[in-house]
Amino acid sequence: MLQLLFSCLGCLTLLVTLAPYMRIRHWSVRSFDFPLLQIAIAATALALIQLAFEPERWWHWAGVAASVIAAVIQWARIYPWTPLARCTVVKSNSQAPEHELKLLVSNVLTPNRQASKLIDLVQEHDPDILLTLESDQWWGINWMPPSASRCRKRCASPSTISTACISTPVCRWKMSRSNG
Repeated sequence: MLQLLFSCLGCLTLLVTLAPYMRIRHWSVRSFDFPLLQIAIAATALALIQLAFEPERWWHWAGVAASVIAAVIQWARIYPWTPLARCTVVKSNSQAPEHELKLLVSNVLTPNRQASKLIDLVQEHDPDILLTLESDQWWGINWMPPSASRCRKRCASPSTISTACISTPVCRWKMSRSNG
């Protein structure tokens, strides 16, 4: 009976692991994008527990297989973010300011109307790129600081509720918007 429970949990773990790969944008599905480590540990533990109970029937082995597949997928997704993975960013020896790029990202939250705080941040840090998240049309009109004349490119994406302002020429900068 316990083996049946663990087999069902193994299949559920695999389902939770595969859910983010579906093209469903509902929050209940997207929420499985985040607890990678927790799901990986649970899947690994389930696989080990099931093996400890010495599976006999095919559905016992199906539960073990589901747990192992879920664990492998989750650990593969986690691996690039661990110290074990090779660093993919090349370190620069140059300290020249012309090779630097300042990025300011601000989650302004749509109902918030305190544009002056964002304007103060922009004036204080003078970013090359400003990205606002959870901004609406009101923010698109009212957040622009006096230094907005520096804004060479501006991109608003209502589908993702974000706005980008680029003030310096970025090498072959391409603004793109994904609909996926």
